[in-house]
Amino acid sequence: MGPEYCKGGLDTNEKFHFILCEFLLTCINQNWKIPIAYYFIKGINAEEKKNLLLNCISAVHQYNIKVVAVTFDGLKTNFRMACLLGANFNINSFQTWFHLPNTSDKIFIFLDPSHLIKIIRNVFEKKGMMNAMDNIISWQYIKELHLLQEQEGLHIANKLRSIHVNFFKQKMKVRLAAQTLSKSVTDAMQFCNTLKLPQFEGCDATIYFIHIMYAKLNECFKYICNLKESRHGKLLINSPKKAGFLGFCISIKSLMGLYDMLCEEPNSSLQYIIQINNIALYCDKNSQIITRFSRSIVSYIAGFVVHFLTKKINCTQCVEALTELQPNFDHHDLISIKNKGGLLYPSKDVIFICEICEKCIRLAIMESNSPVLPPKYNVHFFLTKILSYFIENHTIFSKLNKHTLEQIGIDNHIIHLIRAIATKI
Repeated sequence: MGPEYCKGGLDTNEKFHFILCEFLLTCINQNWKIPIAYYFIKGINAEEKKNLLLNCISAVHQYNIKVVAVTFDGLKTNFRMACLLGANFNINSFQTWFHLPNTSDKIFIFLDPSHLIKIIRNVFEKKGMMNAMDNIISWQYIKELHLLQEQEGLHIANKLRSIHVNFFKQKMKVRLAAQTLSKSVTDAMQFCNTLKLPQFEGCDATIYFIHIMYAKLNECFKYICNLKESRHGKLLINSPKKAGFLGFCISIKSLMGLYDMLCEEPNSSLQYIIQINNIALYCDKNSQIITRFSRSIVSYIAGFVVHFLTKKINCTQCVEALTELQPNFDHHDLISIKNKGGLLYPSKDVIFICEICEKCIRLAIMESNSPVLPPKYNVHFFLTKILSYFIENHTIFSKLNKHTLEQIGIDNHIIHLIRAIATKI
């Protein structure tokens, strides 16, 4: 739900302003969203918002649609509306859900993360803050990093530019806030700190402040709760600038509660919630489970991939890593039945890569809500996803670890094998 600001009238000389309050229904186990209601208003208070929201939820419940969460931005009336619905944002008695009247179903509260990150960036730039250890978290280090990069004419693998530091005329752009509070910026500051540049002395607290946005939920929650305005100042979640920080705490608790409700309950249709930069995506079990039946077919296809690659690859050690001499009946049962003497048995590593490819394809089909994938889901798209997955997986093709020591980084045979398998399948 959220407001859109409009102006105008039938008479071109007539000018008036009103707010369009829109309610949007978004599916979490399929890929669709649809507006269900909108109201033209000149102003609205928390009580009126509460009534409109309850009317919308009650209406969709009549069509057996279960509402599990509501999302809105960080306006004060939205916080008050949530409290009127039954939520409690006192950190000592936190409750980030409410019940629809006459039901026992929990409806969790989320705040729009794109709005929250802009609010946090604005407070960071204007006021600064302190962590629980009284270490200063300062925007000055962002400015120093930008100045250093401009003076040197080179950037330390980040997107920080003048527009990110002087964002005032474009403060509504989420991209600028996200790129400023990014891991690439913390890595750049960390690098400058290791060089012992004097302008980055004491930047560790600032680095950790940005880094925590990408940490585990519980760790992020505890850290945000202890941030304060100054050495003897208020906690930020209790201060006038609390919206962004309290909003993140609310969303973190709601995400964990929603996981327990949707993924842990018996007969759940959802298997897990993916957290990307503290933004939740919901994955259907059926799209991610590789059953014994599916695994056997994927292994059979992997055999054809290996058969093709063994004719193209000249490295003997890499060819040996693609195959197994004897069948493993946990993986090769279908191949064993079909084999008349000419089929190859793919190694466990090849089968694993092919299973990851299959999961990526299933997830793409679920996201597009169509058996025919749109053009954006091309080979480059899948290669990027698959290579990103395996970049930290040091156990894949472990028998080739010594072999790769003989190669330079850009000619790593393990990476070439993963790319070749993913491309062929």
